[in-house]
Amino acid sequence: MNEILNLRADLTFIRLLGRLLGEVIREQHWPEAYQLVEDIHRQVVGEYRADALEPTMDRLRALSQADILLLIRAFSIFSQLANIADDHVLRHETKALGSSAAQYMELSSRPHAQAGARLSAGRAVRAGHHRPSHRLAKSRLPIARRHAELAQDSPLAEKITAQIKTEWRLTRDAVLAVSGQSELLSNNPRLAETIQSRLPYVDLLNHLQVDLLRRHRH
Repeated sequence: MNEILNLRADLTFIRLLGRLLGEVIREQHWPEAYQLVEDIHRQVVGEYRADALEPTMDRLRALSQADILLLIRAFSIFSQLANIADDHVLRHETKALGSSAAQYMELSSRPHAQAGARLSAGRAVRAGHHRPSHRLAKSRLPIARRHAELAQDSPLAEKITAQIKTEWRLTRDAVLAVSGQSELLSNNPRLAETIQSRLPYVDLLNHLQVDLLRRHRH
C-alpha cells in the first residue's frame, strides 16, 4: 500500500512540474514551440511502448538545429524536475527507514523484540542496494551502440562496446546476487515504475545528443 501511495505522490508532483514547464515554454517560446514539444512527447512515448522509435528518429533528423536545441532544453529540464519530485518522495522513505534502523540497537537488546529488530535492519540494508540497482536500471546498452556508430574505427568501436556489455552484465549479476533480487529494482516497484516512465525521455535526449554529434562532425 505504501508503494502505491508513494508512486501516486511521485506522479502527482511530476505532472504538476510538467504543467508548469509547459506554461514556461508556451510563454517564452510561443505556442508553436510548445506544440512541437508536446507532439514529440506523445510520439516518443507511443513508439517507445511499441518498441519502434525509428519514425521519431526520422522526424528529428529533419528538424532544424534550433528546434533540436529547444527539445533538448525542454526534456532536460523535465528530467531534472522529475528527479526533484523523486528526491522529495525518497526523502520521506529514507527518513522512515532511518528511524527503523536507528531503533535497531535498542530493539535487539530486548528478547521479545528481536524479530522486529531483524526486520527493521533488513529494511535498512535493502535500502542500500537501491542506488546501484537504480543506476543500472537507468543505463541503456542500445544507446552505447548508437554512440559506437559515430566512431571512425568500427572494429575498435565494436570491441569496446562488447567490453561494456560484458562488464554491465557482470555488474548486474553481482548486484542481483548481493541484494537478493530476481530483477533490477524488483524490491522497489515504485522506483522501477518511475524509471520506466522516464526512459522514453532519457532515450530521446541520448538520441538527440548522437544526432547533434553527427551534425557537428559533418
